[in-house]
Amino acid sequence: MAYMNVMTRNKLKIVIAEAYKLKKKEGKVDLTIQNLNSKILRAKTKLEVVSAVEEKARSIVRRAEFKGKVVMEGDRKEPYGGYGGGYGGMLVAVKVATEVNLMVAA
Repeated sequence: MAYMNVMTRNKLKIVIAEAYKLKKKEGKVDLTIQNLNSKILRAKTKLEVVSAVEEKARSIVRRAEFKGKVVMEGDRKEPYGGYGGGYGGMLVAVKVATEVNLMVAA
Protein backbone atom coordinates (compact mmCIF):
# COMPACT_ATOMS: atom_id res chain seq x y z
CA MET A 1 0.00 0.00 0.00
CA ALA A 2 2.81 2.40 0.83
CA TYR A 3 4.41 1.57 -2.51
CA MET A 4 1.21 2.65 -4.30
CA ASN A 5 1.22 5.96 -2.45
CA VAL A 6 4.82 6.63 -3.51
CA MET A 7 3.98 5.82 -7.14
CA THR A 8 0.90 8.02 -7.01
CA ARG A 9 2.92 10.88 -5.53
CA ASN A 10 5.60 10.51 -8.21
CA LYS A 11 2.97 10.50 -10.96
CA LEU A 12 1.34 13.54 -9.39
CA LYS A 13 4.68 15.37 -9.35
CA ILE A 14 5.20 14.54 -13.03
CA VAL A 15 1.70 15.75 -13.93
CA ILE A 16 2.19 18.97 -11.95
CA ALA A 17 5.55 19.59 -13.68
CA GLU A 18 4.00 19.03 -17.12
CA ALA A 19 1.08 21.31 -16.26
CA TYR A 20 3.55 24.01 -15.20
CA LYS A 21 5.46 23.66 -18.49
CA LEU A 22 2.24 23.90 -20.48
CA LYS A 23 1.14 27.02 -18.57
CA LYS A 24 4.55 28.56 -19.18
CA LYS A 25 4.30 27.85 -22.93
CA GLU A 26 0.76 29.22 -22.97
CA GLY A 27 2.00 32.43 -21.34
CA LYS A 28 4.71 32.76 -24.00
CA VAL A 29 2.13 32.27 -26.75
CA ASP A 30 -0.11 34.93 -25.21
CA LEU A 31 2.83 37.33 -24.99
CA THR A 32 3.73 36.66 -28.63
CA ILE A 33 0.14 37.33 -29.69
CA GLN A 34 0.10 40.61 -27.75
CA ASN A 35 3.39 41.68 -29.36
CA LEU A 36 2.09 40.85 -32.83
CA ASN A 37 -1.15 42.74 -32.18
CA SER A 38 0.87 45.76 -31.07
CA LYS A 39 2.97 45.59 -34.23
CA ILE A 40 -0.16 45.35 -36.36
CA LEU A 41 -1.68 48.39 -34.66
CA ARG A 42 1.53 50.40 -35.16
CA ALA A 43 1.66 49.39 -38.83
CA LYS A 44 -2.02 50.29 -39.25
CA THR A 45 -1.40 53.72 -37.74
CA LYS A 46 1.58 54.30 -40.04
CA LEU A 47 -0.50 53.20 -43.04
CA GLU A 48 -3.25 55.65 -42.09
CA VAL A 49 -0.72 58.48 -41.78
CA VAL A 50 0.87 57.64 -45.12
CA SER A 51 -2.55 57.41 -46.77
CA ALA A 52 -3.52 60.81 -45.36
CA VAL A 53 -0.26 62.36 -46.59
CA GLU A 54 -0.75 60.78 -50.01
CA GLU A 55 -4.30 62.14 -50.23
CA LYS A 56 -3.06 65.59 -49.19
CA ALA A 57 -0.38 65.43 -51.88
CA ARG A 58 -2.95 64.47 -54.49
CA SER A 59 -5.15 67.34 -53.35
CA ILE A 60 -2.25 69.78 -53.67
CA VAL A 61 -1.43 68.48 -57.13
CA ARG A 62 -5.06 68.78 -58.21
CA ARG A 63 -5.24 72.34 -56.88
CA ALA A 64 -1.95 73.19 -58.56
CA GLU A 65 -3.14 71.79 -61.85
CA PHE A 66 -6.37 73.78 -61.56
CA LYS A 67 -4.54 76.95 -60.53
CA GLY A 68 -2.04 76.40 -63.30
CA LYS A 69 -4.86 76.26 -65.84
CA VAL A 70 -6.45 79.40 -64.40
CA VAL A 71 -3.12 81.23 -64.36
CA MET A 72 -2.33 80.13 -67.90
CA GLU A 73 -5.67 81.48 -69.06
CA GLY A 74 -5.03 84.68 -67.11
CA ASP A 75 -1.58 84.97 -68.65
CA ARG A 76 -2.99 84.68 -72.15
CA LYS A 77 -5.63 87.32 -71.53
CA GLU A 78 -3.50 89.84 -69.64
CA PRO A 79 0.19 89.08 -70.09
CA TYR A 80 1.58 92.04 -68.06
CA GLY A 81 -1.16 92.83 -65.59
CA GLY A 82 -4.31 91.59 -63.94
CA TYR A 83 -4.53 88.19 -62.35
CA GLY A 84 -1.73 86.43 -64.17
CA GLY A 85 0.81 89.17 -64.47
CA GLY A 86 3.13 86.89 -66.38
CA TYR A 87 4.47 85.42 -63.13
CA GLY A 88 1.36 83.59 -61.89
CA GLY A 89 2.45 80.16 -63.06
CA MET A 90 5.77 80.50 -61.31
CA LEU A 91 4.10 81.65 -58.08
CA VAL A 92 1.77 78.66 -58.12
CA ALA A 93 4.75 76.33 -58.66
CA VAL A 94 6.61 77.89 -55.72
CA LYS A 95 3.52 77.60 -53.51
CA VAL A 96 3.01 73.94 -54.44
CA ALA A 97 6.67 73.14 -53.79
CA THR A 98 6.44 74.84 -50.39
CA GLU A 99 3.26 72.95 -49.45
CA VAL A 100 4.78 69.61 -50.50
CA ASN A 101 7.97 70.33 -48.52
CA LEU A 102 5.94 71.24 -45.43
CA MET A 103 3.87 68.10 -45.80
CA VAL A 104 6.90 65.84 -46.18
CA ALA A 105 8.56 67.45 -43.15
CA ALA A 106 5.49 66.79 -40.99
